[in-house]
Amino acid sequence: MLATNVDQARKALVVFSVEKSLLEAGVIKLLETASNLLYENHRLYLSDCYEHPRHLNETLGKINTNTCATIKRMITSRLREFYHIKPISEFLEGMDIILTS
Repeated sequence: MLATNVDQARKALVVFSVEKSLLEAGVIKLLETASNLLYENHRLYLSDCYEHPRHLNETLGKINTNTCATIKRMITSRLREFYHIKPISEFLEGMDIILTS
């Protein structure tokens, strides 16, 4: 039970980081666009991206390459301190974000 709660907390942290980054990068329009494309192309919601980061990465790349890079930087800055936690590092690596210590 505890492992499930911890994993749910990690997922919430990642989803919050993604949503906040999308909002800061492009206000609500970017969040809506990313959400819509993710669902249209993969039948996924933003909350599913914890398990499917490559789909989020692909979706952001379709929106705009510069915007994608900005959002990745924002997500990285929010999750950097948690990189040592395997599921979070796997999420970042799935987004093609590799951090070095």
